[in-house]
Amino acid sequence: MDDRTTDRRRHERLVRSWLDDALEIGASASMRAGVVRAGVHAVWLRSHPVMGEVTLAAIFQRVIDTGCKAFPALERIDLRMRETRTMAWEPIETAIADEVADGLCFVLVELLTVLGRLTGNALTPAVHAELRCSRAAAWSSVDELQSTHTDGDER
Repeated sequence: MDDRTTDRRRHERLVRSWLDDALEIGASASMRAGVVRAGVHAVWLRSHPVMGEVTLAAIFQRVIDTGCKAFPALERIDLRMRETRTMAWEPIETAIADEVADGLCFVLVELLTVLGRLTGNALTPAVHAELRCSRAAAWSSVDELQSTHTDGDER
């Protein structure tokens, strides 16, 4: 097993554990999506001072594009980064909600993996710590997600 596979698995375990801690068993796909959104935002905030706006935006967009190819449902919700550097998307149809939630988890793991590779894992411990600390913010993100989908003007 090479270092890339090991790193990816470490990030997958972290995200899975983080989601398990942040959500109750049987949480809806929309709640999972909201928690992942908070996680992505935490990764952005911690990585920004080191990577810079332009580089980080390019990395995030590339990872989102990769996620859309692996999980076509992400294209259907028009997944993108907003000016506030959080992920935005159109309302999630019930029929594709689970695939969207799985795709968003993939995007988060991929972000952690790419950032780790690009920084020689120098940033990894700090980003992992930030993600672990973002659990409280995740719940307010779920509330924001609900209002974003009903308002329709926050993009």
